[in-house]
Amino acid sequence: MVKSSTIEDIYNELLEHQGDLDYFSGDMMVSIGYPMESLKEFHLVDTPGLSTITDANLEKTRKFIQESDVVLWIFNANHIGQSDVNEELANVARMGKPIIGIINRIDEIDGSPMRVREYVHRTLGIYLQQVFTTSGLDAFEARINNDEVEFYNSGLGEVLDYLRNEIESNSEEIHMESIESSVKAVIRHYVKSHEIYENKINFISQKL
Repeated sequence: MVKSSTIEDIYNELLEHQGDLDYFSGDMMVSIGYPMESLKEFHLVDTPGLSTITDANLEKTRKFIQESDVVLWIFNANHIGQSDVNEELANVARMGKPIIGIINRIDEIDGSPMRVREYVHRTLGIYLQQVFTTSGLDAFEARINNDEVEFYNSGLGEVLDYLRNEIESNSEEIHMESIESSVKAVIRHYVKSHEIYENKINFISQKL
């Protein structure tokens, strides 16, 4: 059933059923339309993530990743370097999708944003096409105050510029490259699986 509601209605609905596992046991998709000039060129999907507590949400996330042209990987600046996050990133990279790293909540740390950005690029650059630092809070406040300068300074403006200039303007090419890369990733996976299987057979044959 498709239901049209305001953002406030959706929020109240979710708040009313907070903690109600039965209510959230089925499939639910919320599509929000908002008249933001900076988002009109893109279709963004906020997935449950790969560390979700349910297998259903995990499968949803993997499905969206496979269907996407580009993956925006959001890091929490307070938890850079977690091994489980790095492992999940490597798994997504094996799907053959271009990944853009976005380090959010950069306003909450004492260190230099540039040094954090360089650290992520140095340690995870093998998986990431580009790395940005952002402050979601600063971007939100800038939009509320209609302050374009502060919005750009939040880091989100740089991200949007990159998406427009490097992704959206070459959308057809990016789409085809994403498909080709995904197919190659699948082929590599199956070739590796067959190699492992063949090695096991050879090992057993030698023991007989």
